[in-house]
Amino acid sequence: MNHLAFKPTGSASATSTKSPLSAPFDFFAAMVASVENNRRRQQASMQLAQIEAHILRDAGISEAQRFLEINKPFE
Repeated sequence: MNHLAFKPTGSASATSTKSPLSAPFDFFAAMVASVENNRRRQQASMQLAQIEAHILRDAGISEAQRFLEINKPFE
């Protein structure tokens, strides 16, 4: 008779080594990252809005594409 032993794979363990108090800090870190990401996206949109039309044409970007990119909602 063959006996198969169960061997868990991957890096997940049955018990968590994280402190229960780390959840609020993880949430806060995610919020800070989200705000920073939105700030960078807003800055990029403002820079795109200021590029002259002939430079956009040289890069192969239409005014319609610029308009769509500038007016994308932030999540």
